[in-house]
Amino acid sequence: MDDADTALVVHLGMSGQMLLGAIPNTAHLRIAAVLDDGTRLSFVDQRTFGGWLLADLVTVDGSAVPVPVAHLARDPLDPKFDADAVVNVMRRKHSELKRQLLDQTVVSGIGNIYADEALWRAKVHGSRLAAALPRRQLAVVLQAAADVMRDALAHGGTSFDSLYVNVNGESGTSTAPSTLTVARTSRAGAAAR
Repeated sequence: MDDADTALVVHLGMSGQMLLGAIPNTAHLRIAAVLDDGTRLSFVDQRTFGGWLLADLVTVDGSAVPVPVAHLARDPLDPKFDADAVVNVMRRKHSELKRQLLDQTVVSGIGNIYADEALWRAKVHGSRLAAALPRRQLAVVLQAAADVMRDALAHGGTSFDSLYVNVNGESGTSTAPSTLTVARTSRAGAAAR
C-alpha cells in the first residue's frame, strides 16, 4: 500500500480532542504520537467513542476521500459545499428538517447541538417537513448551520462544560436575559431545548 493512497482517519466521537504540544498527563489520553518533525500529537477521549484508523483513499466528486467516510455528504464549511444541491436533496425527502440536518448523508458535521442552534437562528422549527419549506428557508437554515459552526470553532468547539453553551439543561427555567422558557423536547431521537 502506497502512503499516497492512504489517510489517517480520526473520529472524535462525542468528546475527543486532538492536541498539539506536550503530551498531557490524563487518564483520558488514548493515543500519543510524535511526528517526523518532532511535533507531539495527542488524542484525548473522555467517553472513548472516538478512534484512529488508517484507510485507503477513493475519489469522490474529484476529491480523494478515505473509504470509511466516502458515503458522507460535505459539511457547510467545505469549500465545495453546494447549498443548492443539499436543498434539492432535502426537498425530495419526506422527513423532519432536524432529522435531515442530523443525517450525515444529507449534510455532514451537524450534530444535535449545532442543529438546534442553526434552527434557532433561522427561526424554523425542526419538526417541520423539509419538503414543505420554501427553498429560500432551507438555504437560510444551511447558512445558519455554517455560521454556528464558524462561531463554535472560534470558541474552541462546543462542550457541555464550557461557557459557550449556556442553556442550563433544566426544563422550565428562564433563559436570562430573555423572558423565554426552556422546554425539553425530543426530535429525531435526540433531546433538544
